[in-house]
Amino acid sequence: MTSGRELVGGRILRSRLSSGLVEAAAVLGVISLADASGMLPVKLTQMQPHPFWIPVLLAACIHGRAVGYAIAFASVLADLALNWPEMARHSDYYDFLTASSANAAMWLGAALVLGSIREGHLK
Repeated sequence: MTSGRELVGGRILRSRLSSGLVEAAAVLGVISLADASGMLPVKLTQMQPHPFWIPVLLAACIHGRAVGYAIAFASVLADLALNWPEMARHSDYYDFLTASSANAAMWLGAALVLGSIREGHLK
C-alpha cells in the first residue's frame, strides 16, 4: 500500500516533468520557427554552437535527465527537418554519418551528464 506522501510526490514529479517538457519545447519551437521563417539574415541551424544547445542544456539543468533526453531527441528531429545534410559534400557514407550525428551525440551526452547532476541535487 502506498502512503499519501508517495502519491503526492508522484504527482509533483509528473507535474515537474510535464512543465519542463512544455517550457523546453516552447523554446525549441521559437528557435525552429525563427529559422524556418526565413526573415532572419542568417540561418540559425548553420551557426556554431548550434542554437538547439539552449533548450537541451536548460532542460537538463533545470528539470533533470528525462526531460533533457526528450528535448535532445526533439532537437535532433527539428534539426533534421530544418537542416537535412547533403550526402554530396562528404567523401563517403561514414563521413556523412559522423557529420550528421555529431550534435545529436553531444546533446544526448550533455543531457545525461547535466541531468544526472541535477537529479543528484534533487535527492
